[in-house]
Amino acid sequence: MDFRVLGSLQIQSADGRPIRLARRKERLALGILLLQLGRVVTTERLIDLLWMETPPPSARTALQTLMSRIRAALRSAADDDPVRLVAQGAGYLLQARPDAVDLYQFRALVEGARTIGDPQARSTCLATALKLWRGPALADAANDAVRAQLCVDLEESRFAAVSDRIDADLGKTWRFSQNLNAAPLPRLSASGWSGLGTGSVAEGGYCSLAKTADYFTAALVEVNENTGSSSSHRSIVFRKFNLPWILNGRTES
Repeated sequence: MDFRVLGSLQIQSADGRPIRLARRKERLALGILLLQLGRVVTTERLIDLLWMETPPPSARTALQTLMSRIRAALRSAADDDPVRLVAQGAGYLLQARPDAVDLYQFRALVEGARTIGDPQARSTCLATALKLWRGPALADAANDAVRAQLCVDLEESRFAAVSDRIDADLGKTWRFSQNLNAAPLPRLSASGWSGLGTGSVAEGGYCSLAKTADYFTAALVEVNENTGSSSSHRSIVFRKFNLPWILNGRTES
C-alpha cells in the first residue's frame, strides 16, 4: 500500500486501486498520523488539529469513529503488507513502511543527494525528489491554519532541496564569472545563484541578471505550484542568495 501526502492525500493498494476516504476529517486524521509515522499522536493533539478551537463535547467519541472508518478503509486494500492503526497509550499510532509514503521517499532522496559528489547526478536525484510534490502537503485535508502547524518544516525542506538543486545545476552547467550577456540559460527546472560574487555584478550585466531572475522565478513557481504562498518568488530568489534587488535593469533597495 502506498500513501501520498505531498499534495492531496492519496492511498493506493498494492494492485493499484485507489482507496478513498470520503470525509475531510478522515483524510486529515490519517495525514497527521502519516506525518508522525511510527510515533504516537495524542488524542488531545488530534482533537486540536481536527477541530481547532471549537471541538464538540463528543470529540473523543467522534475521533474513535474516524479511526474506525480509517481502519476499515485500510483493511479494504487487502495488502500482503498490511498497515496497522492502533490505539496506544494516550493516542494513536500508525505503522507502515516509510518507503511506502512519499514524504519519507522525498527525505531519503534529498539526504542521498547530499552524499553524491557529481553535480549532474546530484541534480537528477534532487529533481526526482521534487517531482514527488504535487501541491501543498495535505492539500485536500488541511486548511491554512492546520497546515501552518503541521507542514512548515516540510515547506522548508522543500525549499532547501530547491536550493541544493540550484547549487548542483550551477556546478554542472554554468559559471556566473563568464559573460552574462552571452551565457545561454541552462535547460533546468531550477538553476543556481551561489558563487555569484559582487565583482560580477559590478562588471555590469544587470539586464542579464534580471532576465536570469525571471528564469529562476519561473522555476520556483513550477516547484511551488498551487502552494498559495503570498511571497514573491522573485524576492525569494534574491533574499535566499543575498543578491541585490535587480529589477528592470537597475538595483533597488
